[in-house]
Amino acid sequence: MEVKEQCSRNYPEQSELSIDRLSDLPDSVICHILSFLPTKFSVRTSILSQRWRFLWSYVPNLYFHLENQGIINRVMLLRRARTINAFHLDRGTEWSAYQLQTWITFAVMRGVQRLNLCLQDEETFPEHNLPVSLFTCKTLVDLRLRNCALIPASGAAVCLPRLKILHLVYVEFEADESLPHLLSGCPVLEEFEMALLCDMVCCGLSSPTIKRLTLDFIAEGFGEEGWTEEPQQVPRCLLLHLRIIKLEGIVGKSHEFEYIGYLLRNAKVLERMEISYSVSVGSEEKIDMLEKILRFKRGSTACEVNFVGSNCKW
Repeated sequence: MEVKEQCSRNYPEQSELSIDRLSDLPDSVICHILSFLPTKFSVRTSILSQRWRFLWSYVPNLYFHLENQGIINRVMLLRRARTINAFHLDRGTEWSAYQLQTWITFAVMRGVQRLNLCLQDEETFPEHNLPVSLFTCKTLVDLRLRNCALIPASGAAVCLPRLKILHLVYVEFEADESLPHLLSGCPVLEEFEMALLCDMVCCGLSSPTIKRLTLDFIAEGFGEEGWTEEPQQVPRCLLLHLRIIKLEGIVGKSHEFEYIGYLLRNAKVLERMEISYSVSVGSEEKIDMLEKILRFKRGSTACEVNFVGSNCKW
């Protein structure tokens, strides 16, 4: 008798286990849950029951990873949601330039807010130009491009009034003025990340609203001998807005010290600079670098310099 009572306390009745609590949720809540899944998985829920058959088509987010053109086109045709919040295209190897432009234009016309485009591998630069409509999208808040060709030059219209996050990784530019022209059309940009730029002689960055700037590679114009020509005017974003700087992989070369000194000297509201050594730097070299950097003049009296990996804060 005691054994039976114990079992009944530990295991619920079969009827309780079989309750479908998920289907009791409102359609809007289920669509919100499905919006966190890759699109191919949310589509598969259509086989669960009659009620679930078309729920996936109302999901506002689209995530495609390695899907072929036919699948993506079919999803586009069958979806019933009027808007697209997030649109991700990741590493398709057989996507034509025409299809890419069509999909991106489709997303722009439906008020896309977050667009993430990643093409093939970083060793290749596909001949895919981005549609002009992407650079005049009034709803775009977050734009991330990887392995995309040809950001337009100054002759093309750029108007991204709501864009706050911009990541450019392994992209190509039509001309040296393409980047400044692009940034000039982003009046509320707060986060900008750029990595491994190609064929850029001049890398002009000026955006007074930027709060977070990440540069993984700096092209020609600042090399082993330092700047070919130091900027005549300090960018306003550096002078009046930049609060946190992180530098990684420092090895102790003269041009690195020149760059660090320039940042410390001109960042008037800087709160923290984090410096991370390269793994190749020895203990004595780290101490020499630390002492040299700490002698630099600081434009901000509140600035704290942290040496990551050495537990030193100054």
